[in-house]
Amino acid sequence: MKADAILVPVDFSEYQETVLDLATSLASACGAQLVIVYAADPARTYGESTVIAASGSALVIG
Repeated sequence: MKADAILVPVDFSEYQETVLDLATSLASACGAQLVIVYAADPARTYGESTVIAASGSALVIG
């Protein structure tokens, strides 16, 4: 398989270390760049408010 980059979203869950190990091995085998992106659940990040993402912006309601 040929890939220039492999995108790996992380959320600091219990499976993150296993996923990163696998992604690192795959990127190394393919000669690809490994891109790691932190992903968070907006409801947990911003508390009780509802967050709606639209066109690259965020609207916080209530």
